[in-house]
Amino acid sequence: MVVWFCKRQEELAPQGGNKNNELVFEEMLAGCYLKNVHTKRDALPPTELDPVMEARLFMASDSTFVGKNRTGKPSTNWAQLRGQGYAIRGASASAGDLNAITTQIKDYCYSWSREEMEKTDRLPLRPGDPMAYTVQEARAHLEKQRLNYAIDPKNKVKVGEEIAWYDQALEQGGWNHSDHATIGLPSGCLLDPDTPQESRPMTMTKDAAVIAWGMNDVTYDAGNMRYGCHVFEEGGELMTTLTFKIFAFTQALRHFPRAVVFCGHDQWEEAYGPEMEKWTSWARQLLNTLGVTALPLDKVFEEFRFHDDCIHFTKSEGWTYDWNVHWNEALKKIHVLLSLQAPW
Repeated sequence: MVVWFCKRQEELAPQGGNKNNELVFEEMLAGCYLKNVHTKRDALPPTELDPVMEARLFMASDSTFVGKNRTGKPSTNWAQLRGQGYAIRGASASAGDLNAITTQIKDYCYSWSREEMEKTDRLPLRPGDPMAYTVQEARAHLEKQRLNYAIDPKNKVKVGEEIAWYDQALEQGGWNHSDHATIGLPSGCLLDPDTPQESRPMTMTKDAAVIAWGMNDVTYDAGNMRYGCHVFEEGGELMTTLTFKIFAFTQALRHFPRAVVFCGHDQWEEAYGPEMEKWTSWARQLLNTLGVTALPLDKVFEEFRFHDDCIHFTKSEGWTYDWNVHWNEALKKIHVLLSLQAPW
C-alpha cells in the first residue's frame, strides 16, 4: 500500500508530490479500509472518482478562484469549463470570509432540484460522441432520435443502438428514479448513512468538493490599493473566532464524500506580508487535524500567473497566456488527489 501511495503522490506534479514516504491522514484511513488481496506489499487503491469530465466537482471560494485582468470584470471560468464538457458547478464570494464559503456549501447541499441536477450532471461519454451530454441534453437527444427511428428506415440499426445506449445510461445513472433521495445515484452505489435525507444525493464515485480559502478573515484594507494581515497571535481572540468558523466549515463540508481545501500561496506574502504564511500554515494544520485535506495552492496551480495585486489569478495576457489551459491541467491533478482519498 505504501509503495502504491508513494507512486501516485509522485504523479501530482512534474516535481513530484510528497517525497519522503509520508502519508497524510486520508491515506492512513484508506489503509484501514483496504484488503490485501494482491501481494504481501500491495493493496487495492481507494475507489476512484468517475472520469474528471463526469465527476460532480463543487468549486467554492471567496475570490481565490476569481480571475482578473487589467481591464474587464473579475470572474470565475466555471461557464467556460462546463462548455468544454466538465460537470463542475461552483460559487464564489469576493471579499467573503470563511462563513460565506460555509454558506455556499450549505446552499449547494440543501437548495437543489431534479431539474437543476439534470441541467448540470453529465452522462458517461458514449464512444464516438464528441462530448458527454448532460442529462437534460441526453433526454432531448433521445426524443429526437426516437423520431428519427420511426421515420428513417435506413438508419434504424444505428439509431436503435444509440437509443438503447442512452436509455441504459439514464437507468444505470439513477436518472429514472422516482425517489427524491436517490436521484442521480448509480445503482448499487454506497451512501453515507449519516447524511441528512433532505440534502443533495451524493456518492463517493461522483461527488467531491474543491474549496479555495483566501483567509480574508485575517486581512484588512490598508488604503491606497494596499492590504495588510493581522498579527498571528497563538490563542488570541482572532484565532479563537476563526477556530469556531473552521469547525462550522468542516461540519458543512462533511456532506461530501471527498474534499480538498486550498489555502495559502507564496504570492500572498507579497500582498499581505509575512504574517499571512503563519495564518495559512496554522489553518491547514487545523483542517488536516479535523480530517480535511488542506494544501497550499503552489503545486496544483503552479502554472497560473498572478494579477498585479499578487492575490488573484490572471485570466489572460494577450496571445501568450490563457488560464483556461491551466485549469484543465489543474483539474486533472485535483482529480488524482481526490481519488486517493478514502471517502467520508
